Amino acid sequence: MKKQFLQLGCILFLLSGFSLNSLAQRMYPDMTVTISSGGSDYQIHFTYSGAEAANCNCSTNKDVEIWYLEIFKNDDDPNSRVAQWSGTGHLTSDEFDYPVGPNVSGRWGLCYTSDSEDLFWNNCVEWVWSGFPSPALSSADRSTITGYSVLTYAATAPIKSPKDISASSEEYFDKI
Repeated sequence: MKKQFLQLGCILFLLSGFSLNSLAQRMYPDMTVTISSGGSDYQIHFTYSGAEAANCNCSTNKDVEIWYLEIFKNDDDPNSRVAQWSGTGHLTSDEFDYPVGPNVSGRWGLCYTSDSEDLFWNNCVEWVWSGFPSPALSSADRSTITGYSVLTYAATAPIKSPKDISASSEEYFDKI
């Protein structure tokens, strides 16, 4: 009876999804990130490289690696996240535009996360933060920096007037 109870307990433990090998950690070096508006009045441009530092290397066909890319504004705690994208596979570098509207300023940062979980035995979560202007190579390099990420100031311009447009106050006035 004791043996059957122990076997049943082990089966229930495995079916609960509890991971026997769990790994969650920040990886180094930090990503190299460029963040600017480039004079735009509606979007912030992000370029990053070095996301491969966070790579959960899926080892079996049952594993699926899921990536998350998050934008943070003015702080790097979860409450200051303004956007998040996800997908399967692994990213290493990319660039994209994030629309924010005219006359918007802030200190911006990125976090890339790699997440892999197989059916029972392994759970891996690794992440890497933006580190512009000088990415940290280890946790010791961050001893003088507070927070998780080096945030970069960028601002969009006030709304710009249209170019090469002419308007009349009389023509087509009655058709509007």
